[in-house]
Amino acid sequence: MAQATKARTTKRNTPNNLTVGSEPRAAVRRNRPSPNTPARRKRQLTQRMKRFETGLAILPTKVKEWRGDWSRPRLAQIGFSGWSPSKVLSVLLLIGAISGIAWVHLDDRWFIYRENVQFENLHYLDAEQLYTESGIDGWNIFWLRPENIRQRLIALPYIVDAQVQTSLFSGIKVNVQEAQPVALWVTDQGTLWLLADGAALAVQTQNSKDIPQIVDGAQEAKALDTRKGLAIDPGILKSALAIKQQLPEIEQMRFNKDYGLNFHLPSSNAWVYWGDGTNIETKFTNLAAMQTLIKTGKKQPQIIDVRFERPYMN
Repeated sequence: MAQATKARTTKRNTPNNLTVGSEPRAAVRRNRPSPNTPARRKRQLTQRMKRFETGLAILPTKVKEWRGDWSRPRLAQIGFSGWSPSKVLSVLLLIGAISGIAWVHLDDRWFIYRENVQFENLHYLDAEQLYTESGIDGWNIFWLRPENIRQRLIALPYIVDAQVQTSLFSGIKVNVQEAQPVALWVTDQGTLWLLADGAALAVQTQNSKDIPQIVDGAQEAKALDTRKGLAIDPGILKSALAIKQQLPEIEQMRFNKDYGLNFHLPSSNAWVYWGDGTNIETKFTNLAAMQTLIKTGKKQPQIIDVRFERPYMN
């Protein structure tokens, strides 16, 4: 017992650098071969490459086995029971339909360009501008609807109506009905066309004979509603057109805020104050009575005022 205790005490007190045999222990550890030598790493890499090559060699066989096992039950699941003439015909028809759809959507001959559009009955409008405004450039003809084209065209201020015809082989034909002025509005800013609804547009052609002229330098007859742009008061325009129809000799009328419409009465020296566009029938009745007095020589007035219910003559 005493000897064992002495041996353990001697081992515990032995320094780490004591020699074992003729070499220190640290030197012995340094001389042991490393488990991660280059030769060992090379052997491991070679083994991995062999396993990888073996896996690649058997992959095609595995894929064939897997595909065969998968395809047969999969086709059965979707109800495929084999080929027949009717099924072949159905597939051919489907391919033909897809090819036809692709053809009409990709072939350039089915798309609309300027040379495919013809505008007819144009007198002062520009066909190039109408083509641009129509919004059909580059569209497939199967996607175009004549009514949609018509709506875009009649929204333009100088077009009253348009008839649109589309054809797969001759393109698009548009018969345009241009707006014509019913009167001229002579202002300090220039002369304007007046359409039937009172809209004022720039003059497009000087061929505007036999329509009345309303001279209104300050544009005092301008409509208060400006949502559609510059326009004359519709009631004033209606009165001017009625006066022109009743008295075709009149070529020019004037307008100012004090007297409204006013004009020279044909075959007399009288100047008529007409007023606004109200009570047109009553004003014509009173004016006709004044004309009768003038023709019979009973009156030779300088001023005839029919703006009010009771006419005035001076």
